[in-house]
Amino acid sequence: MGCCRKQMKKNNKGLTLIELLIVLAIITILGFFAVPRFVRTIKSEVQIFKKEIEAKSEEETRQNLQMIRSAISLYYADHEGTWPGDLTTEFGSYLPVIPLAKASPLANVNTVTITGEIPSKAGKGWAYIADVNSTSHGRVFANSIAKDTKGNSFTTY
Repeated sequence: MGCCRKQMKKNNKGLTLIELLIVLAIITILGFFAVPRFVRTIKSEVQIFKKEIEAKSEEETRQNLQMIRSAISLYYADHEGTWPGDLTTEFGSYLPVIPLAKASPLANVNTVTITGEIPSKAGKGWAYIADVNSTSHGRVFANSIAKDTKGNSFTTY
């Protein structure tokens, strides 16, 4: 009997139940600390990515606004000091398609609201001042007082 026992121990290359439980406990303890840290890292990466996307859309909004303003200036020069009445009908040869106001608060639309004053509330798209009595006549703005990622109002673009 004693010789058989020695042979069984020499040929036994597997793990015992206690050894498996210890390994499982170690993996569980490591997972208990690692998983929350991994989740926090993923969440912060997603937030950074969202901020980068929003900053990019705000920059595109600035560039699109500059494009509209340049086209308005060309119209003004060609029509001997007269601003366009609106930016849709008589303005097509200067800017065939109104570019998008891409920033989130502006709703990623290219609608132009004809107004008599600088926007004073949250809106969508662009605001064009067509009132001849306004000191800002002929100017175009991002149509929202909402703040961008830097804390500036979109109307200051």
